[in-house]
Amino acid sequence: MTHYPKEKGKRWEIVIVANSDITYDNRVRRLCRALSEEGKTGLLICSQAQEKRLFNFRIINLQLPKEGFKSFFKFFIKSLLVLLTLRFKLVIACDLDASPSARLVSMLKQKFLIYDAHEYITGTASVQRTAWRHMIWHLLEQIFVRISPIGMTVNNSIAEILHKKYGVQYLVIKNVPYLEENSPPSKCLYPPAVIYAGSLSSDRRIKELLQAISQISFPCQVLITGNAEHHEDIKSPIAKLGIEDRVKFLGLLKYDDLKSLIKECWLGVNLLSPQDLNSYYSLANKFFDYIHCGIPQITMDFPEYRKHNKEYKVAILLKKAYPSEISRALRLLHEKPYLYLSMQYNTAFARQKWNFQKEQKRLKMIITSLLEYES
Repeated sequence: MTHYPKEKGKRWEIVIVANSDITYDNRVRRLCRALSEEGKTGLLICSQAQEKRLFNFRIINLQLPKEGFKSFFKFFIKSLLVLLTLRFKLVIACDLDASPSARLVSMLKQKFLIYDAHEYITGTASVQRTAWRHMIWHLLEQIFVRISPIGMTVNNSIAEILHKKYGVQYLVIKNVPYLEENSPPSKCLYPPAVIYAGSLSSDRRIKELLQAISQISFPCQVLITGNAEHHEDIKSPIAKLGIEDRVKFLGLLKYDDLKSLIKECWLGVNLLSPQDLNSYYSLANKFFDYIHCGIPQITMDFPEYRKHNKEYKVAILLKKAYPSEISRALRLLHEKPYLYLSMQYNTAFARQKWNFQKEQKRLKMIITSLLEYES
């Protein structure tokens, strides 16, 4: 049953709309924390949630599973009906699937909308898989990004794509964790663990990672987080490769639990396909999560990772996520501990620059200016 706010006629400062399970949506959680630390209050409309409140934001849980276009249509209708009943100063649409209802109501009520592009959605493999799916999402992007001049996104590459396509100038707010001062080092697992932290899909190259693990002789285990329930294609090769005792699927983890686990690992991996344009232009949460937990990583030689790794060498970059290339990188870090230690040392400097305390300053600037205009 959907829970609605009890305060009839109340004018909320900010309403956030997100078609996601906010238990695991770290960008939305950081957004709510950042706004709350600035003394802002409001509502968070989402498709799934385990809490009733997130910092200063009351949660309206629409209780909808995120399963394809049918689920998106249900979210659009239910979030639209809720938004029409609310009085607010500012609405934030988290990604393209939350934009239609938020944009329509913001226009109807003549209120500001901030569009937060979490990803380049028309470049994702799931959208590009079929022509009709790509046509629908491309149409939605053409309509709603073009009429959303105020926005933010996760990196410069996606900001440039949206500017070239639609003429919008979006602020970059990176998907970085909050900096923890004096975080105690964790005891490392044995055998040394390689961790993949994130969602599981065909473009994430998990099968190639498993093949690479079967090719190395030194002790090493693989920890895979994310929901693997519907990914038997990922699990099926394990027995054939003879690595059943070296691979663990841990399921979805809350961020604090995931962070504690990463700190105990030897290495993080972020393996992607260049055919998925969203992946190619990405700057994933996990890239910064590994840095903040103090472990080196193997990631892709894609534009954003290349640029960031040039500033602070915290990763080995791969041109292609072939098993032979992954196993070569694993052996290199195992056989050259000075290389591993230098990258681990660099993570301490990198997280001093790439943290949400710094991103929050830019976020405060845009939110404050819009709310002052509404007052």
